[in-house]
Amino acid sequence: MWKPKERTEDKQFHSRVRIISSYVMLVIAVTLILTFVIYRFPEVKTILSNLIKPLRPVIYGVVIAYLLNPICNWLRDMFEQLFANVKHGKKIANILAIGLSVVFGVGAVIALVWLIIPGLISSVTQLISDMPGYVTSLQTWITETEVSDALKENLSDIVERVSEAVENWVQTDLASTISSLVSKVTTGVIDVVKFVINFFVGVVIAIYLLRDKKSAISQMKKVISAVFSDDTTETIIETARQGHKIFGGFLYGKLLDSLIIGIICFVGMSLLKMPYTLLVSVIVGVTNIIPVFGPFLGAIPSALLILMVNPLQCLYFLIFILILQQLDGNVIGPRILGTSIGINEFWITFSLLLFGGIFGFFGMVIGVPLFALIYFLTVKAMNRQLEAKGLPVETFEYEHITNPKELKGGKTMDFFGMETYELRAGGYHAWVLPQIGGQLMGLEKDGIKALHEPTSKDDLGHGSTSYGLPILFPPNRIDGGTFEADGHVYKFPLNEAARGNSLHGFLHTRPWKVEAASKNEIRMSFTGDETTDFYLYYPVNFKVEMTYRLSEKGLVQTVTVKNNSDFAMPLGLGFHSAFNCEEDTKVRLSVGRRIEVNDRMLPTGVVRRLNEQEELLRTEGLSPVAWSMDDHYTAEPLVVDGRTFHGAILDRHDAVVRYTVDDFYKHWMVWNKNMNGQFICLEPQNWRINAPNLVREIGVDAGCTMLPAGQEISVTAKIEIEPKNPA
Repeated sequence: MWKPKERTEDKQFHSRVRIISSYVMLVIAVTLILTFVIYRFPEVKTILSNLIKPLRPVIYGVVIAYLLNPICNWLRDMFEQLFANVKHGKKIANILAIGLSVVFGVGAVIALVWLIIPGLISSVTQLISDMPGYVTSLQTWITETEVSDALKENLSDIVERVSEAVENWVQTDLASTISSLVSKVTTGVIDVVKFVINFFVGVVIAIYLLRDKKSAISQMKKVISAVFSDDTTETIIETARQGHKIFGGFLYGKLLDSLIIGIICFVGMSLLKMPYTLLVSVIVGVTNIIPVFGPFLGAIPSALLILMVNPLQCLYFLIFILILQQLDGNVIGPRILGTSIGINEFWITFSLLLFGGIFGFFGMVIGVPLFALIYFLTVKAMNRQLEAKGLPVETFEYEHITNPKELKGGKTMDFFGMETYELRAGGYHAWVLPQIGGQLMGLEKDGIKALHEPTSKDDLGHGSTSYGLPILFPPNRIDGGTFEADGHVYKFPLNEAARGNSLHGFLHTRPWKVEAASKNEIRMSFTGDETTDFYLYYPVNFKVEMTYRLSEKGLVQTVTVKNNSDFAMPLGLGFHSAFNCEEDTKVRLSVGRRIEVNDRMLPTGVVRRLNEQEELLRTEGLSPVAWSMDDHYTAEPLVVDGRTFHGAILDRHDAVVRYTVDDFYKHWMVWNKNMNGQFICLEPQNWRINAPNLVREIGVDAGCTMLPAGQEISVTAKIEIEPKNPA
């Protein structure tokens, strides 16, 4: 039967209606569910508890496996090294690691229960029996102290009220809790047996999880990939990875930190001969798990207990705890936990109050890492929306604006008829020319220019490499332009005809596609395939993405290369980085040895130590006009300010320019254009000159990287400008 054809406009309208309707229904459904959960929280909690009860062994197993995983990994690595030359060494190492980690975990639980519980019961029992005597002694001490009668009366009243409160708490809440626990242990045989069975079933499940964790993780990724889209799958996996990083780092660190604090507290109180040493140490250690409020929650009741016995010792205890918490906050904690988990003090306090109010003590323990994960996801989603709008993601960029339109990215400058993207952030200013190699043409801070910039279109000539940061793909020279790699023959055109070489590759002359741009960031890409003109001599399907991002900390360059072919591609990458300098500039560079070259600028096979003058590159710095440079070196990191440094440092009269590169770059080329005294090119490269043709002779020293099919690699570099006389 004939039907009238639906117009395109009608299809689009109906599609929008369906999308809007779906979102409306989703919002209504979520609202109804949240409303029900909030107003029926006790019932929902009961339902969830009944659903979870049969799964307790599985939950125990997951928790046990998660807590033991770091110990198991450490033991596995140790045993794998020990049994490296033994048949089935990895299998033996895995079995031993799992077995010993489980024995350690179960043994630690049994030891804690065996050692601590009797001591706690003894301390609480003694406290109950001695409480009246402590109150009498304290009141006597107040009476004998030389203070006014009014103050004595107030202090006695405070002591009486505090002692009544403590006594009621000890005799009712604490005593009833302990009695209940003891009763359950002695009379609740069924509950004890259930717990023991669930615990040991959980241990068995933990063993399976530790054994098969790689397979389990792979299966989960497989299911997620099958159910969700590629972008959603990537988001879920990244969220899980970040969640593990936050929760794992926090929980493992806090448990170790609290154990250390508890032990130090026990040793310190024992040396000071204070009462209730074990009880107070347990309280201080356990409450230390809670960030910010934990030290106070542990110190206050402990101080009250000691106050009842000896007021002077209470003062000593408070001083000792203050010193202990300073030690924890400034030395022990930062070394174990790091300096930050991604949220500031306000959000830490907020998360403690929120989750502590909902879930009690357990909520205060997990509240901070849980909120840190929520915060991470929120910031990521917000940044994605900002990037889609062409707005910067750094908070400081919004400090002085009155209208968000001021921050819109993609602002272009007309560079002699070519589209150029301007980036600004934190006092830095850069400009990028996508039309010529996606090239960063200039970088400055407070008017101080770091790079050698063109002054006219003629300066660029035919893709001149004397300006900015031109990409070299592949870098440097190839003898005769021809080489063989992984069964494929590559023949590049001889653009250095006088020497019979191919030089600098082809990407620095090609136009790049702008994928995204904002006020402080630009992301460009270049795709090589059968449609590109150079496919005849580089028959590889690949994609290169290059991002330049500015912040108050400088410029960060990220280059990602992905091999889209079904065979390994030879990956040569470098940058002809041209830096402004003068004759009095001092250049330091992370070079190791000099690679001798012949009159065709190809390696002779001789690699020698640096001479006395070249050693200045590694020490106090070398003048850029020391000699006419066109020299090739291996890379070897420097030690700068006590840290390993890969890159170059240019000490100029107006600023210090730092060029930090990834250790992916194994070689340097240095060129100063016949000592012109205006600029010097410090060129990081991953492979040696003519590397593909040297592999058979020198092997891995050639640096000839082969990127496997379907894989990608990312490398970074950074440029910082430190003005010597900042405005």
